[in-house]
Amino acid sequence: MQLLKLSTKVHRSETFAEFATEFALNEHDLVLTNDFLYQPFMKALNLPCHFVMQEKYGVGEPSDEMMNNILRDLKGVTFNRVIAVGGGTVIDIAKLFVLKDLKDVMDAFDHKIPLIKEKQLVIIPTTCGTGSEVTNISIAEIKSRHTKMGLADDAIVADDAVIIQNFLRACPSASMLRLLLMR
Repeated sequence: MQLLKLSTKVHRSETFAEFATEFALNEHDLVLTNDFLYQPFMKALNLPCHFVMQEKYGVGEPSDEMMNNILRDLKGVTFNRVIAVGGGTVIDIAKLFVLKDLKDVMDAFDHKIPLIKEKQLVIIPTTCGTGSEVTNISIAEIKSRHTKMGLADDAIVADDAVIIQNFLRACPSASMLRLLLMR
């Protein structure tokens, strides 16, 4: 019995600049992130990527409204690779943006379109949590239905996950996590 299937390649970089060089970020990349990460780590690099700041579309958990508003603003933007830099909201949104013919995220959640991966997905987590950077699951609040839905399909698995040391330095160490869990 197979216990673990990991198709995502896992990489490590010290800094975002090192990652940007190694992955040759360019004008065909969509980077979904947050302004609090963009300003100190990405802005000075003057990368030709198309940057989208998630918080411009709302706060909290990802929602169908948030994702569809981003999709609407991306209409006409050409990109071959989606790079998610952030926590769960950014990651869950980015996973859907690799799908072919995605115009409304509800079409994916309701399986009205075939779930075909069209773009490469690179995920850079900035929190320690569920390991979403290597799973095939995206969860969103579906505001129109007053519920949450999950989408689980290998089409939304990241091609690459990158652990960037300076993003994770602020996370609690293993010993600190043990203390927090014992409370």
